[in-house]
Amino acid sequence: EKLDFVWNVGQEKKEESTKLAGSGSAATASRVSYVDKVWNIMFEKLEQYYREHGDCLVPISYGRDPKLASWVKYQRSRYKKESSSLTPGRISRLEKLDFVWNVGQEKKEESTKLAGSGSAATASRVSYVDKVWNIMFEKLEQYYREHGD
Repeated sequence: EKLDFVWNVGQEKKEESTKLAGSGSAATASRVSYVDKVWNIMFEKLEQYYREHGDCLVPISYGRDPKLASWVKYQRSRYKKESSSLTPGRISRLEKLDFVWNVGQEKKEESTKLAGSGSAATASRVSYVDKVWNIMFEKLEQYYREHGD
């Protein structure tokens, strides 16, 4: 209870809908809907990932937080739909973290940059391929420290 754990999500959503529809007034500034709470929690996790990794390219198989990987993928899918529930405010917040909406396009553009002009990515921008390579190398180092072979 102290952590605001929701034991019956369906009931909380139903009560929230009743409150919003019943009174005829919008939710007060102090009362954020359940969905907004969840979105904000996940956004905070993404901010933490961004601080640690320098981008928002959370791998699909991100073992540390698989829910974050799913959430990021879901944000991309919502962005692509015309009748999206992704608000302009949320889009803006994600874009402030250099959120990549089309990962396939990002990889293609990065490859073109690296192969094309010879002016490789800047020091602050590591290519997606390099990032994946570094992650895998770190896993190899960890394995070597644990097993010695």
